[in-house]
Amino acid sequence: MLTSIEISGRKIEPVKAVSTLDDVELSWRDSHFRLKFAALDFVAPYKNQYAYVLEGYDEDWNFTGLNRTAEYSGIPAGNYLLKVKATNRDGVWNDEQHWLLIDVHVLSHPLKSWWAFGLYILLAVVAAAGAVSVYRRFRRRISEPSRIKQTLTAEPTRVSVHAPRYELFLLGFPRLMREGKTLKIGRKKAFAVLVYLALNNGSVQNEFLAELLWPNNIKNRKNLRTTIACLKADLGEQLVRRNDTQVELDPEIGLFADVLEIGRFAEAFEQSMNESAPPFHLLEQAAELLKGGFLDGFYLKGCPEFENWLVLEQNKIEQIGRFTLSALIEHYEPLKEYERAIAHARRLINLDPTDEQAHRILIRLYTRTGQKQLALRQYKACVRILESEMGTKPNGETKALLNSLQSRS
Repeated sequence: MLTSIEISGRKIEPVKAVSTLDDVELSWRDSHFRLKFAALDFVAPYKNQYAYVLEGYDEDWNFTGLNRTAEYSGIPAGNYLLKVKATNRDGVWNDEQHWLLIDVHVLSHPLKSWWAFGLYILLAVVAAAGAVSVYRRFRRRISEPSRIKQTLTAEPTRVSVHAPRYELFLLGFPRLMREGKTLKIGRKKAFAVLVYLALNNGSVQNEFLAELLWPNNIKNRKNLRTTIACLKADLGEQLVRRNDTQVELDPEIGLFADVLEIGRFAEAFEQSMNESAPPFHLLEQAAELLKGGFLDGFYLKGCPEFENWLVLEQNKIEQIGRFTLSALIEHYEPLKEYERAIAHARRLINLDPTDEQAHRILIRLYTRTGQKQLALRQYKACVRILESEMGTKPNGETKALLNSLQSRS
């Protein structure tokens, strides 16, 4: 007979002793339960021995001797049958019809229930659909000619054979000019459309550009149409036009872009640098255009892919600028044209103030021209910038340069 039930420390006394119990239901939180039982032998109860088995969990009977308790914890979700048998005072086990039988039902954790797994399947389907959508957009992106040629040294943006009507300056304060006058563009995303087209060979697919500037927005196509219309109103002509498949710059309207010019100058020099007289005048023209960071202060909220693209373009421009200025410094220093070398070293630091090597170059040039006070001041500026921007101190090479400077004093 069952005499008591204890579930997770809560003792549940049966109204009366029973030999069968239809169901004991345990929630997923009830990790521990204990049952007590007794045999109906009042002549010599101290001689009764007991055994129990939880079918579906135990592999065999548990023989407990005189102990009248069955105890379990950590039972997995499922349906089980607890069987308890006992001996009489002579040690004979009672037959099966006198066993204590109890159905035990352990409920699943909510996160492991059938409806939870159904939700998991639904989420997996949605995630897979999202992944397919992202993959398709990626395939469209890399299949565009404009995406294949997105280096700064690509072919010129599509322009007319006439002199450029517009000038797009992206280094320093970004602006669009026409006939020497700065044009006001009312919407930042209109300017972003113009910049992206200029640096991507003059044409981009509608769907890609709309998603780039209005991500996860069902009205992004409409927003793109409105933005292009506003750009036309600002400029008074259709510099940017749109058809059913793509947005493009009008090939009949000339557009100059400073970063593209820098790239073309640097590429032309690199192709001729092994000649007996490399065309350093090309690098000088590129250096004249290096007047600040790429799109300084320009930011589009809620457009992470556009921001990622800006970072990539900025890195490319910095690499080209570093190549251009370093080549000019290496050219002028052996010729003892120190003023030119110093001017380009300053530009190199402006390109990246945390570039410790650029600081060393300028300190060295100041030292060679006898400007020791300027060299020492430049070292202090290097220390200040590295500490404030990078949280570091000058390395051994820079410190050795300082020691050499001080020993000459």
